[in-house]
Amino acid sequence: MDPLRNVFSEAVLRCADLPQVGKEQVDDARQIEEHTFDSTYIEFLDEQIRLNARGDEWSKRLRKRRLQMAPLTDQRLISGRISIPDGDLSIEVDLATSRVVHWEEYCYVEQSNVP
Repeated sequence: MDPLRNVFSEAVLRCADLPQVGKEQVDDARQIEEHTFDSTYIEFLDEQIRLNARGDEWSKRLRKRRLQMAPLTDQRLISGRISIPDGDLSIEVDLATSRVVHWEEYCYVEQSNVP
């Protein structure tokens, strides 16, 4: 197994707050890659939060992302995506600690208000 995939998979399986369905699909994770980001990404998040262009819920998501990611500026991370029913999980793993440091769920099916 690819070393990055191995670290990513093990971190996902150990993460207590990730949805179980993501853990069950970890072997099918895609777009697993090592990356870093610098302070310009945090500045970008700050600007998007300030603009609130996509509404309050999206800005709330960006504030959470900023809070969790800002301490990781210039650190080596592994990112990956896991398909789940009706969407994806986007996951960030700190390469130094082999722990999930941030994850977000994206839903691609419109939620219905009909019971």
